[in-house]
Amino acid sequence: MTGTSDITGERATIISPVKTTVMTSGIGTPSLEIVVGELVALNEIDFKTRTRKPDYPRLHVLRVGTSGGLQATTALGTPIITSYSIGMDNTGLFYEEPYPDETCERLESELGRLIKDSMNPESRFYGKIHPYVSRAEPEIVNALLEAAESLGVATRLGLTVSNPGFFAPQGRDTARVRPSIPDLDLIFSNYDPRLEGQRVENMEMEASFLIHYLGGLGYWAGAICPAIANRRANTIDLHYQDAVKNTIEVALLALATLRSRYPNVRMG
Repeated sequence: MTGTSDITGERATIISPVKTTVMTSGIGTPSLEIVVGELVALNEIDFKTRTRKPDYPRLHVLRVGTSGGLQATTALGTPIITSYSIGMDNTGLFYEEPYPDETCERLESELGRLIKDSMNPESRFYGKIHPYVSRAEPEIVNALLEAAESLGVATRLGLTVSNPGFFAPQGRDTARVRPSIPDLDLIFSNYDPRLEGQRVENMEMEASFLIHYLGGLGYWAGAICPAIANRRANTIDLHYQDAVKNTIEVALLALATLRSRYPNVRMG
């Protein structure tokens, strides 16, 4: 859906004075890859000639969705602004792209060792599960932080884990088949990335590929997802709709801010 958003029945010109495209991708990075790939094609391909356009506007894309919180000190409903995304999926591994910065390389190396050391050496998959790390566009991160402050919405800046599944891939031991990485959520929540006090704040299932793939194309991508459950405290936000609404407003204002600074772009 493309248009100007409505909030509480009124035109949201103050929050989002810019035309924005809102789309769903389904669950997980495999379906996201299809949707984002087609979004890029719509932006870059001339469908009359079936050739790539000589030039096209840069896309600014935000993932807005729910997530599970990993830090006991982060209040339920807090929107998490992603600085770096840790991809436990393998979709991003099929798209070759250099490290965006030295931090990505360091985190990837440290987390790879940490996960390996957390596995049973006799595991069939020992040493075969390795994350990739992507960096959210810093301009998008700053725009989200500014928008949240302007709207009076308390947020948390931190790292986001993107998992390829909901149960064992997120540290849940619920099946008769044992997880190959026990307590994966606890491993991430205890890890200190040494980034000015940031921690691994939340788990979801899409941000890693979005940021990795679009960043590789020169587009700007980021994520802001409210923590509607807390894995450490075993609690859930029963009124999470309010948190989602606050998060959407922050995202829309951030996109509007970016549009005012960079007019020749497309928002999503």
